[in-house]
Amino acid sequence: MNDMKPTIIKNIPFDIRPEQLYPNLKIQTGSRYADQLDKLLESALDIASPKAVYTLSTVEHKDDSTLIIDGIHMKSRVMQVNLRHCRRVFPFVATCGIELEEWSQSIEDTLKSFWADTINMLALAAALEAFKAHIDERFEPGTTSMMNPGSLEDWPLSEQHKIFSLLGNACELINVRLTENTLMIPLKSISGLEFESGEKFYNCQLCPREKCLLRRSSYDEHLYAEKYQPHSNHRET
Repeated sequence: MNDMKPTIIKNIPFDIRPEQLYPNLKIQTGSRYADQLDKLLESALDIASPKAVYTLSTVEHKDDSTLIIDGIHMKSRVMQVNLRHCRRVFPFVATCGIELEEWSQSIEDTLKSFWADTINMLALAAALEAFKAHIDERFEPGTTSMMNPGSLEDWPLSEQHKIFSLLGNACELINVRLTENTLMIPLKSISGLEFESGEKFYNCQLCPREKCLLRRSSYDEHLYAEKYQPHSNHRET
């Protein structure tokens, strides 16, 4: 088992301009909505504090659908194949921050609440970017990919508590907690495993859900059978 203590990343830069939001929110420059968004964003940036925590863990391969990460069993055929050459992995949690979560919940106007949700999502993206930059500088892993509990049926959301177990009480230090239904608070938070990969993997490649705003790659209906189907003719080299 790896004895590295979790690393907490705070003071993450988050400085977006209103003009960056206008196109996605269908707002015209100079309109009354633009003025309202400008003021809303200004109040968000005053308190925004995205954060992340991660650790370095060791990987053992048990069978064709089970891995042991720092003594914790994780069952996922896709993960087992993706990490087949890995001996280390980076469990992490990233969040927009409890400050923005509480701020957005105080907004009663429906439209402004939607805008705030978008701002929170961008803060989460900033936290993820800072996490990746941190491990790139510290560990030089090369090309990496990510898997997240709940993104695929193969690795359900119920497994999320295992990521938290790997991080110990460090998640409390960035004010992220799990509910009884294994949802995270703040809502704009994400957990997962970052791992070294010869080729890029995106959860989206195995997800058929259409009209997803977060889609980063097209769905490949043949990929699971070709690469991940147990006892197939695919050679795991």
